[in-house]
Amino acid sequence: MSDSLKPTSSFLSDAKEEGRHAPHTIDASLLAAAKDDNAQALASQDLDFSPEEERGAVRKLDLIMLPLMAFGTGFQLIDKSALGSAATLTLKMDLKLVGTQYNWAVTIYYLGLLVATWPANLLLQKYHTGRVTGIAFILWSTTMFGMLGVKNFGGLAACRFLLGVLESPMAPAYTLLTSRFWPQHEQPLRFALWTIANTVLPIPFTFIYYALGHIKSGPLEAWRYIFLLLGICTAIVGTCILFFLPDKPSSTWWLSPRRRAIIIERVAKSQVGIKSHEFKWYQVKEALLDIKVWMLVLMIMTQQAGVSLFTNFAGLIIKGFGYSGLMALLLNVPGWAVASTAVLSVGFLATKTEFFRTRKTWLLTAVTGLVIASAAVLYTQPSGKHEKKALLTIFVSLVNSVGCGYGNILALGGQNISGTTKKQTVVTLMFLGYCVSNICIPQAFLTREAPRYQTGLLTVMSCQCVLFVTYISFYLLLSKENRRKEQESVEKKQDQTDGDAALLAGLADETDELNPFFRYSA
Repeated sequence: MSDSLKPTSSFLSDAKEEGRHAPHTIDASLLAAAKDDNAQALASQDLDFSPEEERGAVRKLDLIMLPLMAFGTGFQLIDKSALGSAATLTLKMDLKLVGTQYNWAVTIYYLGLLVATWPANLLLQKYHTGRVTGIAFILWSTTMFGMLGVKNFGGLAACRFLLGVLESPMAPAYTLLTSRFWPQHEQPLRFALWTIANTVLPIPFTFIYYALGHIKSGPLEAWRYIFLLLGICTAIVGTCILFFLPDKPSSTWWLSPRRRAIIIERVAKSQVGIKSHEFKWYQVKEALLDIKVWMLVLMIMTQQAGVSLFTNFAGLIIKGFGYSGLMALLLNVPGWAVASTAVLSVGFLATKTEFFRTRKTWLLTAVTGLVIASAAVLYTQPSGKHEKKALLTIFVSLVNSVGCGYGNILALGGQNISGTTKKQTVVTLMFLGYCVSNICIPQAFLTREAPRYQTGLLTVMSCQCVLFVTYISFYLLLSKENRRKEQESVEKKQDQTDGDAALLAGLADETDELNPFFRYSA
């Protein structure tokens, strides 16, 4: 570190003489001169804040940001998966879908997401994160309203593609915001608290869909009322996101200057980075050559295979056991309850317990084993109606425990990648993998094999086996990387206890590979 970057502590002599608290300030002038407004937010602020001050700042973040991101990600899941609920009713018959057209209606959403992911991430780095996501959210509500007039596969495909395009900034934005506002050790629970909406919100909406399914007369088919309701809800949530979801701590209008400084100091010292508007090509190169990055991509690709099974085909599989369409729709609820329990349990243990804080992949490996076993039971069952249909429905529900992996894989990316451009690149690659998986997996569920879907189940089991091995490998790799960093620190005689040096390193927008203070967490 050059002399100009060395931290200084300023203590007022008169305060010392009078026995008053001497404010601990830091010289971030070089970073401020480089237009780093996060460093400017620390100017003249006493960094020796009390636990009460810290709790107050964190509580305000939790009360405002987490509900916004939770409803945002929840409605993203509900809106895209509403097609499965509508198909359990009469959508396929009313739109005269034949052959693999339903599968392609599922898939084309992800084609839109795939096409728009990279441009969306560039917009998120260049412009205000909350405004980009809020505008996109409001625009995508129009695709929900568009479903009211769809008459055939062409119209359905157009609405689904646009929905994918407009939803592309959402999950990357929430992932980046979580890593900007909360330090490394607090992230798993926060990821769990906003991704749990993916598994909680479908429960009340399933009951609503069940009620709407009983509509036998009126100007619209029953399934169209689903999209009318979702269009209204999405527009309301999007408006709230537009006005209240921030971009970074230094520009959050509903935080006081004091609380902004507290949030910045906490995140900077955890070395996960905040935000820089400068695009750095060397960080893109580092991301592309980093094996950890490709392991994260592989994780989310294989994890999404199980999610795709439950989201798009669980209702059809359950219906095949001998239930009516409406009852099959209702029996999706236990699966969402299983997923919600898994999300909260893993997130809580990975944040609140010292042992699992650095071993969250152990928890995810155990859950993946349960998913493999449950899918194997379903695979071995003969097709047709079953006397043990209640038991088989339980195994369908257990498959959805795979849902806890989504938020935790995002947390692994947020915790273990630093440098704004590198993190933006990694998030883009992860969601490209997410799209590829969700494009390919539905095609393995062959119409001629319905409702058993042997090929689809075998594909899901294979993906989960790869995920199982990848979790273990990721843990071993990061443990090795931390030992290497510790050894380098000893050899270079770096003082890892220098809080001011760590703070400036965290503000410097450096990558995890190059930042000597950064440590990985698996």
